[in-house]
Amino acid sequence: MELEERVKTLEQATIMMRDLVISHDERLENFLYALDRERQEREESNKDFNFKLNALIDAQIRNESEIERVKDSIEKLSEASQSQLKRIEKLEDK
Repeated sequence: MELEERVKTLEQATIMMRDLVISHDERLENFLYALDRERQEREESNKDFNFKLNALIDAQIRNESEIERVKDSIEKLSEASQSQLKRIEKLEDK
């Protein structure tokens, strides 16, 4: 009888170990899936960030170029205005 009890105890322990291994495998699989999903989301987020950063840099470069063009136009307008003022002053002096 003692031997049968020992065998039953071993069988129960084996079944319990099998169940623990299966449960562990399932949890590990879920963890790895979640880890992979998080990695994919981070990669997508990095791609989105890089796209937005490049768009911002491009816009900044275009803005700086436009600002320089406007500065040149203002300078030309200022020169033309000064020229017109001088012409008006000459006409007034006559």
